Amino acid sequence: MELEIEPTPAGVRLIGEMTIYSAATLKPALLERSPTGTAPVEVDLTQVSEFDSAGLQLLLMLKRPGNLRAVRITAASQVVTAALKLCRLEHLIEPKPVLEVSL
Repeated sequence: MELEIEPTPAGVRLIGEMTIYSAATLKPALLERSPTGTAPVEVDLTQVSEFDSAGLQLLLMLKRPGNLRAVRITAASQVVTAALKLCRLEHLIEPKPVLEVSL
């Protein structure tokens, strides 16, 4: 299965394999969708079915401190979460804040 990049209102959803085979095309595609600005681009990884060290390297590059492109990983599949936990990097996932509404 190839990797698909699906636009969402606040960013992108990745569907498929986030591996060495897709990293070369995924990197420029994510960077062009990550404009410099104040609002972070939200990346949803819930539909990622395979994830390897190239996928991890890409996430670390996107989340690098001082990066001009603000990126928020809002959700992740079990495969991505397991890999991040193994590397003690699960803090990279930042769920969307829940807005409280007072009546």
